[in-house]
Amino acid sequence: MVGGSGSDPAGRCWGKAMGMGIEDLRRLHDECVRTLGEDHPRTLVARGELAHAYYQTRDYVQAFELQDRLLADVVHVLGADDRVTVSTLTNLASIWFSGWLADDRPELAIPLYELAVSEQVRVAGANDPGTLSARNDLATAYLAAGQAERAVATFEQVLVDCLRDLGEDHSLTETVRANLESLAGMRDMLERNARREQDDAAKADEIAVAFAEVLGLEPMVAGGRVSVAIPAIGETVSLPVCDVKRVTRSHTPMGDAALEFVMIEGEDVRPLIVLADNVVFAPEDPVVVLQAPVPVVISNAPPLISYAEMVADAERFAMAAGAGGTGNDVVAGTGLLVRCVIAGAVRFGLRSLQAVAWWQRGWEACAADWSLPPFPRDPVWDHLTRSASGMTLTPSVVEERVDDRAAVEALTVADFEALESRLLVAQLDEEFVATWRALMPITPARFTDLLTERLSGAQADITLYPDGAGSADLVIRNGGENQAVLQLRFDFRASAMTIDELRIKAGARGSGLFQRLQYNTEQLARALGLGSLHILATDIGSVAFAKAGFPQDPELFAKVHAPAKGRPGRP
Repeated sequence: MVGGSGSDPAGRCWGKAMGMGIEDLRRLHDECVRTLGEDHPRTLVARGELAHAYYQTRDYVQAFELQDRLLADVVHVLGADDRVTVSTLTNLASIWFSGWLADDRPELAIPLYELAVSEQVRVAGANDPGTLSARNDLATAYLAAGQAERAVATFEQVLVDCLRDLGEDHSLTETVRANLESLAGMRDMLERNARREQDDAAKADEIAVAFAEVLGLEPMVAGGRVSVAIPAIGETVSLPVCDVKRVTRSHTPMGDAALEFVMIEGEDVRPLIVLADNVVFAPEDPVVVLQAPVPVVISNAPPLISYAEMVADAERFAMAAGAGGTGNDVVAGTGLLVRCVIAGAVRFGLRSLQAVAWWQRGWEACAADWSLPPFPRDPVWDHLTRSASGMTLTPSVVEERVDDRAAVEALTVADFEALESRLLVAQLDEEFVATWRALMPITPARFTDLLTERLSGAQADITLYPDGAGSADLVIRNGGENQAVLQLRFDFRASAMTIDELRIKAGARGSGLFQRLQYNTEQLARALGLGSLHILATDIGSVAFAKAGFPQDPELFAKVHAPAKGRPGRP
């Protein structure tokens, strides 16, 4: 199997070093460091030449150490967004792959190759020769790792792109064609892939249309991937079409339009949910992240987490680690969870640099007291930390929560009258206000905001009983017609809220209104300090309430809500 031009780890460009042996190259490198400095261009070229020489002699450990050091210096000098940087990263992936191939563990090299391809696309474009070469090398890694069908599919797509962008006689085109011809004995697989290539083209169109129609985003289809920029978070999601098992148009529990992706992961599946302004995904398994012979399970890890939550959690970890006063085990557990979340994001091309920078700050504060197994050597993580090293981190402004108890004690009839357009009271008098003060832990304004958030035309009618219970009817009107009715009651003695009825007009179904009502009800129950939420299901749609109905895809639902299980530990 032949590598492309990106598989030469040296990145050689200084003719003086050509043909020199390792000892001469080392003396040349050391002389450059002494006379020119660590970051001088000639020093960097000499380091690349020395790395290449070790690579040629199959001393992959020395080659990797030098190339990794070279990458760190190139990022420092040129930044993470320079073509030389991504080329150096691709060369590092080649050495990393060769080392694991020699140890008969080539599958461990695939994440770095995938990051290299993603960075090549981001910086140089999908049709750049360096990107096409990196994709050819990635296909070679897939084949060595036993992922033959994925390898063939990648080779075929790269060949199509090489023929279109480079021409039939280009050396890289000939290399990719030779790689495919070497697999000619796998005739059945090639025929299956030919059929799948047609299916993938149709699937790519389906995904692109869904991004545009459902989320209003502008997707790009290239190189067997569908990529879409999400301006709200400053990231681009990149999906290999061959890994997409299914995409479903859906709504989140907050009522926002969403696309649910069932992503193939070997014999299993992995969830991905894309919104117009956010991405939701599953954290990585801790045994993939930690170097632990015994499986590690984070018992309270969320099955799904959003990109925005990831950044916030990374900041909280950094603050907790830096502040001290929190137990080492608690800080370590939080740090491990955030690291797993970031690893889950990286799977889909999300660079997550702000979260990485916050995590690194937290790690620097607590590394000496780390109470969990160590992290293994991870060049993917190393590159992300280098890319994030220059970021300016500004702590989020946390607004102080209003003392609701004090505000409740100060309530008057006038406070309820001010809310009449959104909250009605059947018999508003001093006795009702006194009952509110005695029962309710939140103000009527907050009660109304929680129940009617993002519900245009909503008005609630509330009743309170001195024995410790109450009820609320919510009506949503549009153009004088009722669009939805929600009836709920709450009992502080039983610490429970019950939804008695929920009716949505046919024309409003499938709009996300059901999920929005679900979310608002859960938030209200939590704010009232109630311990349970009960549904009197009178319609099949009621099963979508609470966490039991999300994601909506049955296979993803089963995956997300399965009990956490540790896989065999990593040596």
